[in-house]
Amino acid sequence: MMINDVIDGCRLPPLRKADLDPQQAEAYEYIDTTLIPWADKGGFKGKAEDGSFYGPFNAFLYSPVVA
Repeated sequence: MMINDVIDGCRLPPLRKADLDPQQAEAYEYIDTTLIPWADKGGFKGKAEDGSFYGPFNAFLYSPVVA
């Protein structure tokens, strides 16, 4: 698993979709199709242009069992 540099004040380095293991990829798809649209409606930016997540959404990928 590779990680990007820390950007935009993230505490954990953002994970790229292409670098996720199968369990992380499953969590990514769930977050991307359910939580990111919900966050967008609330005015919270949850996803970067490169597809990585901000805030708690990125943290969930580090521990997909929790997500």
